[in-house]
Amino acid sequence: MLLVDGRGRACVHATRRFTADAGHELRTPLTTLGMDLEILRRGPSLSPGQREQVLNAMAAEHQRITTLLEGLQTLARGDARALPAPDDIDLADVLAQAVEHAQRRHPCVGYRLSLPVREIPAVRGWPAGVRLAIDNLLDNAALHGHPTGQVHVSLTVTTAARDAQVVVADDGPGIPDHQRETMKERFARGAHPRSDGSGLGLALVQQQARLHGGTLHLGLSSLGGLAAVLTLPVQAPAPRAPR
Repeated sequence: MLLVDGRGRACVHATRRFTADAGHELRTPLTTLGMDLEILRRGPSLSPGQREQVLNAMAAEHQRITTLLEGLQTLARGDARALPAPDDIDLADVLAQAVEHAQRRHPCVGYRLSLPVREIPAVRGWPAGVRLAIDNLLDNAALHGHPTGQVHVSLTVTTAARDAQVVVADDGPGIPDHQRETMKERFARGAHPRSDGSGLGLALVQQQARLHGGTLHLGLSSLGGLAAVLTLPVQAPAPRAPR
């Protein structure tokens, strides 16, 4: 009889969930893509404008499928705990780079970053995972806030220097209190979604927070929209050698 340890069970569970999620969520975009292909095949007399419209729709569905698969693969790796060796993470540096790149992706949105004056202890974990979580929060704020609105990003450390908090606040409609926990689940979308996202963004952030021993809290921002608070434990500073 084959014995499966805890890691093996996690891998099996991750594989089954990935298969189920992919099969369920890919059905609609693949069906739409097939219909567009059939339009092109049966419509040789389409005008250039009509053909361009169909091709643009197909490109959008292709991007949706790619984004969905990438998100599901990342979640599956986290479920299986198939992670690289942890490393020290300079959270201020990661945050500064992430905000700079987010500003390029969303040039109409005004990002404002506030960093602590003093150096903060490092976070121990997976740099790519922490960057993924922050990128998703920054994109989520841009997509669900006002098209030319403001996103305020800050990094603080608790008085006891045990936790670092990344706060991403937007000026959008926010999420009602009774829906906030539900919105962290996979494929969760609000009643009136303002973008064609995969519905995996906050689930990815939630997973990375847990993998790093932290939390994700959703609340009301000072801008009137959503405030997403990612809390991660930091390492105690190394003792200095006596002089």
